[in-house]
Amino acid sequence: MIEIIKIVVLMCVLAAAYIDVKQREVPNVLSFIIALLGLARAIAQHNVINALLTALIVLILLLLSLKIVHNGLGFGDIKLLSALGIYAAFPNILNIFLFTFVFFALSAIAAVLFNRARRGSFKGAALPVVPFVAAALILMEIGVTIV
Repeated sequence: MIEIIKIVVLMCVLAAAYIDVKQREVPNVLSFIIALLGLARAIAQHNVINALLTALIVLILLLLSLKIVHNGLGFGDIKLLSALGIYAAFPNILNIFLFTFVFFALSAIAAVLFNRARRGSFKGAALPVVPFVAAALILMEIGVTIV
């Protein structure tokens, strides 16, 4: 059952990544499915309290980040990452965040350098976050960890 949950969660995150790139939004239904499957996984692994606390902490920290960085993550990104908090739980969610940050930072640097080389401006351009989250989740699922 756990393997099926992993596959469906990966499919949902990949679908969310595609939609985020194309439409700059993350459908609530995908976050909801991930949260439900994460809860099922947590129940099967007797890890419900850890999963729910992880999601709550992720939600609170990301909502607080909106107060600091006004044009950062969108609410769709926050809901998806909170749902992944239920699915991955602590400490796995730390790996997702760290890999997401590394991939995002490298892409942002590449985009700035590319635009400078073309004499363009990167000001105001936004990168979708969910594709980087998807890559981080894949790494976590195949066993690559930092934490």
